[in-house]
Amino acid sequence: MQIQCLGGHNGGRSALVSAFVSRWASPMSAPASLHFAVLAVDVVLVTYRDGDLFVLTIPVHLPPYFSHAHGLPGGLIRPEETAERAVERILLDKTGVALTKGVWIDQLAAFSEVDRDPRGRVVSLAYVAVLPPELYERTTLAHGATWMKVSSRQKLAYDHDLILTTAIKRIQGKLVYTPIASWLLPKKFTLTDVQGCYERLLHRSFDRRNFRKRLQQLEILEEVGEFARGQHRPAMLYRFAKKLPEIVSMIAE
Repeated sequence: MQIQCLGGHNGGRSALVSAFVSRWASPMSAPASLHFAVLAVDVVLVTYRDGDLFVLTIPVHLPPYFSHAHGLPGGLIRPEETAERAVERILLDKTGVALTKGVWIDQLAAFSEVDRDPRGRVVSLAYVAVLPPELYERTTLAHGATWMKVSSRQKLAYDHDLILTTAIKRIQGKLVYTPIASWLLPKKFTLTDVQGCYERLLHRSFDRRNFRKRLQQLEILEEVGEFARGQHRPAMLYRFAKKLPEIVSMIAE
């Protein structure tokens, strides 16, 4: 098909558009059948407690593909809603978790392997979110929704293991250059709690003195004026400063 562009830039673009519409709008030139992928969202919602990272899952029972399995909360995006609105709706409907202002959330990636859903062609926009401990304590889960320890979880349905692995890598990266730990840790914590969170999630150890020196240099923590009491000597409690930088090098080179 030859297209002649007339006039300047706008005129040429109009001619291209008109030619395209006339070419493909004709029923005679359309393919016999059109098949499109449907768009869905999947959510990796995690929380950190008792020194471990937990992920929220829902039951998946779709014989013959999946039998009494678990997967990430997800579903199709409705025609009238955005992906973000679909995430809010699906999380609330399927897990009972409301995305309030206290929840950290980020778009993760698109997962589009042709065979990722055995029932049909589905492309997923995945999101990763962190539920702070204080919101975890106040959340009542919907029937069937379950927190699974990430380190000892069972195999998930669909490609959700890949999505979860990608999400964990995103969180690990955020730990290095952002104060995402402010969503992982409780409102009040000890310096040992902070170091334990970093060591557990990054799978590495840090020198106690250097780690605390780095926290002091960053000036992102404030003393609460209280002490944690336990089997050992009392430890000062801290909290994150009210105004935190979006980008901060948490790990000294």
